Amino acid sequence: MFSRVISGIICGADSRLVHVEADISNGFPSYTMVGYLASEVRESRDRVITALKNSGFVLKPAKVTVNLSPADFRKEGTAFDLPVAAALMAATGYVPSKYFQDTMMIGELGLDGTVSGVRGVLPLVCRAREQGLKRCIVPSANVCEASVVRGIDVFGVRDLKQLILWLRDEDALGDDGQDMFQAQSSAGGILRREQAVLSDEDICRPGCKSLYDFGDLRGQEGLKQAIETAVAGMHHLLLVGAPGSGKSMAAACVPSILPEMTFEESLEVTKIYSIAGLTENHPGLIKKRPYRQPHHTISPSAMVGGGFIPVPGEISLAHHGVLFLDELAEFNPKLIEMLRQPLENRNITINRVHGTYVFPGDFMLIAAMNPCPCGYYPDRQRCRCSPSQIRHYLGRISFPILDRFDMGYEVLSVDFKKTGKNTKCRTSAMMRENVEKARQIQLERFKNEAFNFNAQMTPEALAKYCPLSESCHDMLMDACDRERISVRGSHKIIRTARTLADLEGGGPIRERHLAGALGMRSLDEKYWQGEVWL
Repeated sequence: MFSRVISGIICGADSRLVHVEADISNGFPSYTMVGYLASEVRESRDRVITALKNSGFVLKPAKVTVNLSPADFRKEGTAFDLPVAAALMAATGYVPSKYFQDTMMIGELGLDGTVSGVRGVLPLVCRAREQGLKRCIVPSANVCEASVVRGIDVFGVRDLKQLILWLRDEDALGDDGQDMFQAQSSAGGILRREQAVLSDEDICRPGCKSLYDFGDLRGQEGLKQAIETAVAGMHHLLLVGAPGSGKSMAAACVPSILPEMTFEESLEVTKIYSIAGLTENHPGLIKKRPYRQPHHTISPSAMVGGGFIPVPGEISLAHHGVLFLDELAEFNPKLIEMLRQPLENRNITINRVHGTYVFPGDFMLIAAMNPCPCGYYPDRQRCRCSPSQIRHYLGRISFPILDRFDMGYEVLSVDFKKTGKNTKCRTSAMMRENVEKARQIQLERFKNEAFNFNAQMTPEALAKYCPLSESCHDMLMDACDRERISVRGSHKIIRTARTLADLEGGGPIRERHLAGALGMRSLDEKYWQGEVWL
C-alpha cells in the first residue's frame, strides 16, 4: 500500500514543504530511503523502526520504500522521524490516512517512542498556513512556539502512542480532560484544537534585558543625544574615545530605550531564533528587540552565519535589533569587511554546494573603538604611540566601512566632579519617551512602505519624504564639496537630519537639523584624514 504525509524543511531563513511517501509491497524484505538525504535523515530508519516496536507496532517483513519528495534539494535534520513513522503505519493500514491530507507533521523520535522538539517549527507552521493546510502536529515542546501562528490548528504530541491513538480514534480528543493527545503550555493550560493563549510570561526576551540605565551615565549628555538620535531612526553609530569615557556603558544602556517591535517584526525575529534553536526554553513570540554583543575573537561563520548546514549568525540574530561591536579595531579586518553587504543590502547571502541561502540582516550597528593602541590620541600628553602605530591601528577600519556609518561621535573623558549624584541627567525613561514619539511619526509616515525607520529609506523615498529647502540644499552641497562626502554619505546625512526633525515633532528638515547631522559625520576627517596621516 502507498501513503503520503506532509512535512517540511528549513532552507536558510525560509522553509519548504516535503512529501514523505511510503510504499510497502511484497518482495524481498528491505528498507530503502531515497530523496537526496543527509546522513541524519538516513539514520531515521533505525530510530523509526525501534520507536514503532516499543510503541506496540511491529513492522512485518516486506519491501519498504520511503521517498522524500521533491528530490532536487538536500533533506537535513531529524524532523522527518515522526512523519516517516506515520506514513509507514498508514501504508500498512494500521491507521487511516484521511487526516494526513491537510496536516503537516514534524518531530524527532526517541527509541522509546517519545517525540522530541526540533528547530525551525515556527517558519514551518507559517509555510503550512500559506499553503492552505488546516492543522500541524508538532512535538509538545514546540507547541507554544507554533501557536503564535493564527489561522491553523496546532496539536502537540509527547510520544508515538498518543499519535497512534488519535489517528485510530479521533474521538480520543474528548472533553473529559483525559485525552491522550494534549500538551501542557507554559501557562498551565491544555492545548487541544484551539490556539494557545500566550500571557506576558510566555513572551521570549532573549538577551534584551538592560542591566544599566542612562541615568547612571553622568556627564555625557551629548553622547546620550547621539544615541537617542541613532536609536530613534535605527542609524548605524560609531563611537570613538579614550578608555573609560563611557562608550561601552552607553551601548549597554541601549536596550532600555529600544522601541517595541511590530507584530510582523516580532514574527520575523522569532522565526530566526527558532531556526537557530534559541527558543527551546522560551515559548511564545519575541517582543523585545535583540541586542547582540559578540567578542572580537568571533569567527567569520559565527558572525555572518554558515556551517555545513547553514544556520543564522550574529548578523541575523540581531535582525530588527542592535549589533554592538566593542573594540572594533580589534576585530579581524576581513571579518569587518564582511559587514559591507548586510549593512547595504540588509541581508547576507551564503553560497554552498547544496544551494544558496539568504538570511536577513536588517540591524542597527553600534561600534566602539579607541583612536590608537594606547587609547589616548590625540592627547599627546598621555598618548605615546608613534604616528605609524596610530595609522596602522586606524587603518584596520577601511573607508568603505566608515562610509556606511550614518553617525559618528567622539566620546570625551568626563571630569569626575561632573559625575556626582546631584548632577542632573536624562534617564532611560525620558529618552525612551522621545524615541517612541519619533517612532510613531515614522510608522505613520511609512505606513504604505516596506520599511519602518528613517535609516531604511531608499533614494526614491528620500526624494518623497525628505525635501530640502534651497538653503539646506546649498548647505549640504557645500559640505559635500568641502569634505569630499560620497553620494551614499549625503543620503545618510539627510536621513539623520530627518530623524533630528522627528525628535522635534516631525516638521520639515531645517538648517539646524542638517547642521547637526553634518556634525556627526566629522570623525573620519579628524582621525582618518587628520594630521597623523600627513
